[in-house]
Formats: sequence, C-alpha cells, structure tokens
Amino acid sequence: MAVTLTINGQSIEATDGRSLFDQAEAMGIDVPTSCRKQGKCKECMVEVVEGMSALSAMTEAERHLKGNFRLSCQTCVTAATYSGVLSRPSILNETMPSRTSSGISSTAARSCGERR
Repeated sequence: MAVTLTINGQSIEATDGRSLFDQAEAMGIDVPTSCRKQGKCKECMVEVVEGMSALSAMTEAERHLKGNFRLSCQTCVTAATYSGVLSRPSILNETMPSRTSSGISSTAARSCGERR
C-alpha cells in the first residue's frame, strides 16, 4: 500500500524513514530552517492533523511541544500505512522569514534512524 503524505493540500507518496522536512522539500514546499535540520531553531514546526501514531517517537528537541505539533526535521514516517495531513501553523507562515537549507548537500540531512 502506498504511503500518502499531504502537506497544505499537496500530496506525495512518502518514503518510509525519511523526515517530514525532506519529504516537504521533495514536494517543492519551502520549509524554514536556520539550524540546518538539527532541531535547534524550531522554525520547521508543523501541526499533524491526522496520522500522529504512524510517525517516529518525539526526540529530545521536541519535548517542549504540546498537542499535535512536531518538528518536521526530527519527525519521520514509520508506518507503511501512513496517510497523514500536515499544516504549517498560520502564525509561523505569517511571521517567520522563509529560510531553507538550499546549498546543503543531501548527505547533511539526518535520516530518522540516526541518533545525534
């Protein structure tokens, strides 16, 4: 069964074990970050509308988050039956400058199986 990930109305067949941040970038969605996907800047926060149980466990960098909020750079799809819907909190869309990790080699991206 295909794994479907929907972000702000756009859908993609998600790759198991890949971060939500990387999957959003693959969809052409500009995800803000100034820490280069290290979980430190908290700029890549998303709200998980559906499918929370099919995502990786919260990391230490996410322990302060409440409700259905996660850091997209720290969160991975872990279930082959995931059909999730994410949205960027509107307050972040309006106030956070858009910064991406463009120019960073793909080897710098953390895979969800890695521990820092």
